[in-house]
Amino acid sequence: MGFKCGIIGFPNVGKSTLFNSLTSMNVNSKNFPFCTIEPNIGKAILFDERIELLQSIVKSKKNTYSTIDFFDIAGLIKNSYKGEGLGNKFLSQIRLSNALLHVVLCFQNKDIFHINGNISPINDIDTINTELILSDLLLCEKYIKNQDEKKESCILEKCFKYLNEGNLLRKSHFSEVEKKEVQKLNFLTFKPTIYILNKNENKNRLHNTECKKLEKVKSYLKSEKFITICIKKEFLDCRKNLNNQYYKNKKLNQIIYLTYKMLNLKTFFTVGEKEIKSWTIKKDCNAFQAAKKIHSDIQRGFIRAEVVSYKDYVNCKGIKNARNFGKIRLEGKNYIIKDGDIIKFLFKI
Repeated sequence: MGFKCGIIGFPNVGKSTLFNSLTSMNVNSKNFPFCTIEPNIGKAILFDERIELLQSIVKSKKNTYSTIDFFDIAGLIKNSYKGEGLGNKFLSQIRLSNALLHVVLCFQNKDIFHINGNISPINDIDTINTELILSDLLLCEKYIKNQDEKKESCILEKCFKYLNEGNLLRKSHFSEVEKKEVQKLNFLTFKPTIYILNKNENKNRLHNTECKKLEKVKSYLKSEKFITICIKKEFLDCRKNLNNQYYKNKKLNQIIYLTYKMLNLKTFFTVGEKEIKSWTIKKDCNAFQAAKKIHSDIQRGFIRAEVVSYKDYVNCKGIKNARNFGKIRLEGKNYIIKDGDIIKFLFKI
C-alpha cells in the first residue's frame, strides 16, 4: 500500500512548482487558472541520514530510501463543492489522499494572477477550508441517508453537527475509538494537513509589510502544522542540483519528513552488501505484516524475525559484533516493529 499526499490550494499559488521540487518532475506550471486539470502523481524521496551511516559500515552497493506519493491537484475556488471550476472532480481527487499539503500564497506580485484579485492569505485559507467543510457536509448527509447501523449513526450525527457549525473535523473532539471510525469515512477535513506558506524571497525582514502579514498568518495557524518556504527559491535550487544524486534540499526534506510523521509512519531497514533499503510501515505494524512489504512469500512462510535496533547495530559497527554482544533478538509474528529496526526475516516456503 502506498501513502499519498495531495497538494491543494487556490490556482496559481505555487502548487505545481512545489510538486516539481518535491518529486524532481517537470509538470506544467503556468500563470493561469486550471493549468492542472488531471492530477500529476510523483514520488518524493525521504532522505534518511541513518542509511548513510549504515552504508559507511556495510559498504553496500546500493541505497534505497523510502518514498511518499504526492498528488498535484488542480486549484480549488469558491463554490467548488457545488461543482464550479470542475470542483467536484477536484474534490474527489483529494479524497484519494491520506494527507494534505495546503499551499497558501503569502506575498503580492504583479506578475502572479490571483483568482480573487488581491492576495489575502487568511481569507484564502478560510475559503478553501469552507469548500472542504461543505463538501464533507454533503457527503455526511449521504452517509446519514444510507446508514444502517446505530453505532455509525451516532458518529455521523456528531460529524454533521461539527461540520454544520463550520468546524474542521480534525480539530473537533472525538474519542480514540471514534477517530478510527471517522477515518474510515474519508472526510476531507479529517485528513492530517500541513499548511505551506509560500513567501517572497525578502531580505529586509524588519521593515517589510509582507513579513508582518506573514506573521499574522502564522499566528492564525498557531494550532496547526505549517512550514514557511519560498517555493520558487527551493525549486531553482533543486534544478541547479538535479544531476547530483547525493544532494538533498533541507527545506523540502523537512516537508517530506513532517508528512511522513503526520501519517504515523515509521521505517525498518534490511541491510546487506548488495543493498540497504528502508521500508515504510504504519506505526502499529507487526513483524508478520512487515514481512509482506518485502514479498508475500516471506509472509506466507514466516518463521521468525532476527531484529537488532539501529542504535545497537551502529554501536557494534555491524551485524557480526551485534551478534557477538547478544544484541540480536528473535521475534515472532506479533512483534510490533520499532522505528529503525534492522530486520532479517527467516522463512520457509
